[in-house]
Amino acid sequence: MKKWMYFTGWIILSLCLLMAGCSGDEKDEKPQTAAEELAAGGDGGSGKKDGAAVAEAADEAGGADGAGAADEAGGADGAGTDEGEQEEQILYGIYIQIGNQMIGHFQDVIDRYFQRVDHQERYTLLDEEKECLPVGDVFYAQMEAAIERVGLEAGGTKTAAKDGAGGLAERDGHTAAGGPTGSDALDEAYRKLYPVMQKLAEALDQMEAYTRKKADGEMEHEEEERLHGAIWKACREYEVRRVLFLEELDKVADAWEKEELGLLKEKGLEASYAIYATIGTARELREAIDAQGIDDRRIEELDIQALQPLYAQYVEEAKICLGYLEDRSALEKEGYLAEASSVDACKEQLLALNGTLEELFQQAEEPRGAEGGSGTLPVARDGMIYRFEQDLSKLIDAHNALFEGQGT
Repeated sequence: MKKWMYFTGWIILSLCLLMAGCSGDEKDEKPQTAAEELAAGGDGGSGKKDGAAVAEAADEAGGADGAGAADEAGGADGAGTDEGEQEEQILYGIYIQIGNQMIGHFQDVIDRYFQRVDHQERYTLLDEEKECLPVGDVFYAQMEAAIERVGLEAGGTKTAAKDGAGGLAERDGHTAAGGPTGSDALDEAYRKLYPVMQKLAEALDQMEAYTRKKADGEMEHEEEERLHGAIWKACREYEVRRVLFLEELDKVADAWEKEELGLLKEKGLEASYAIYATIGTARELREAIDAQGIDDRRIEELDIQALQPLYAQYVEEAKICLGYLEDRSALEKEGYLAEASSVDACKEQLLALNGTLEELFQQAEEPRGAEGGSGTLPVARDGMIYRFEQDLSKLIDAHNALFEGQGT
């Protein structure tokens, strides 16, 4: 399972906010903008927005006024990152939200459709009562915001990006300001993904709207066949480009993560570093299990001794992280403005993950059982790795909740 299965944009957005919270400047109270809500993943499911709100979100996320969430987070006096890095951070944050939608709600929309219709080129209805799902306006806004920044064509060694006046400006194809290697490949992967993903989303939404209208009266069967043809064609191409984009996103995520963790340390944001490091090590541990090709069906084959160094690192980091989660003043100094209940929920999820991992690793000391053998892990309780996945995902969600209300 790839890292982006768990990655929810928490490094870029929260780092910007943390830098703003620690800049020493008093921030004016003002409502969260549509762009900030979009970058934070607000209403990222199937919830609908009106046309004006969607246009505003896409426009602001695209940097039409030369500001955007990262600029505001950097402070009016230019504190924080420079303009080029802000551009990269905003675009990267939008990519993360698109990736989350692709493996989340948008995939649910696709799966639901093929529960209603057979997964083949010929239109064959399986369950007429199965309702289709809407894609949701936020996904369209995210797609548009990203393509406005990178442009539809690479243009040789340059790519199109929004300038301060809202027009298209040229920026280095590699990175805007020494960003992570591979971002040019990610941009190109998105350019290839965008048109087919947009066509697929529109066709699915047209089918969803059609089936709702059909419930009110008889409609032409030929229309369903026509829409299915569009969905089938777009879906086949989308599946190929989806994988390529998510793989490039995973590579860039690694580079950004290392860079941002280094900045947290450099800025003296110790509590934030402790939280991010703990989550990062837990994800490395999960990926190390995947690298062995092991899931719950073959958990008895897991070489748990090979995982011990990572686990020991996690235990130490989690201990430090818990200390900061119990120190509200330390969190507030670094820009965490969440309610105490959100901090308690994050701490609770960290403890749950600690318990799951402790249970998993303690089994290395238990006897294998009657069959014996030289393996390093006895047969685990059902679903142990799945529990690890779920606890880690919930911890990331709980961490994101620490920033709810930020900027409001």
